[in-house]
Amino acid sequence: MNTEIRKIISALLVLVFLGCLIFSANKHRFDGYYGWGKNIDGRTVVVSVFADCDDCVWDEDSLAEYEEYEIRSLGIACDWISQRTAEYGADTELIYDWSTDPKLRQQAVIKGNLTGQYPDTKAVDGYLDDLEESRMELMRRYRTDSVIYIFFTNTEAEHDYPSLSYMWMNEGDPEDEFTIIYKSVDFEWESPAVYAHEMLHLFGAFDFYTVDGYGYESGVTEEYIRHLEETGSNDIMFTICDISTGLQNYDKITNGLSEVDAYYLGIIPRCEEVYRWGLGLSSYDRIRERHLHP
Repeated sequence: MNTEIRKIISALLVLVFLGCLIFSANKHRFDGYYGWGKNIDGRTVVVSVFADCDDCVWDEDSLAEYEEYEIRSLGIACDWISQRTAEYGADTELIYDWSTDPKLRQQAVIKGNLTGQYPDTKAVDGYLDDLEESRMELMRRYRTDSVIYIFFTNTEAEHDYPSLSYMWMNEGDPEDEFTIIYKSVDFEWESPAVYAHEMLHLFGAFDFYTVDGYGYESGVTEEYIRHLEETGSNDIMFTICDISTGLQNYDKITNGLSEVDAYYLGIIPRCEEVYRWGLGLSSYDRIRERHLHP
């Protein structure tokens, strides 16, 4: 066998190996990897949960008022995510409209606090664990394996902690993966851009306004944040305000979805800016790294 043929065979073997690796990573999205919200490139069911908890409760009037705002803002956020991810070749379908399917809306009583700096995640986990049957029903109905949950709480106007998400990070551990949207933060309702920002976390996107956020190994440094500030970044994972006014916009989302976001969402394979600034690996690449170097 001459040298040229051996090179061709070696190249083919490498391609086969990489193909098997990618197949393996994709397969794991269906059996415990990436939490309940799988890849954003596909169909995902979005469940709205209006939650009463130990530190805030929905009354009839405030719930009726907010429901109308919530479904409108959620629609703006879902449409924006679908449009922006399509620019990177993804086919994102977010099924959220509980006005046409009441199963996409829930009311919950959470035995714990959901506001403040440290919400009671174990109480939320307990609630979500009890939803296995309804979760399976939704997945069968919409022919998907991807479901995300957003909890909406009736915070007072002066509540000063921002809405937040708990991202999937570890294999076989999908529990801490949900979003909590507070009705009011610093005397303002949370805008559609906040909804979109938090939802993107559930598919792997990192915050870029804080250093190495909350142990998620983002690799974000003060230098990178300063770079975004100096270049006037409009990345939705950096700012949720309208860049022209510095204020939240309640009718549309004017922020952008960057290549860096697309990399962390798993819809592009690499991004030069990630390597240039020494940012962390995406959850998708972490899975591949573990299988390459177990």
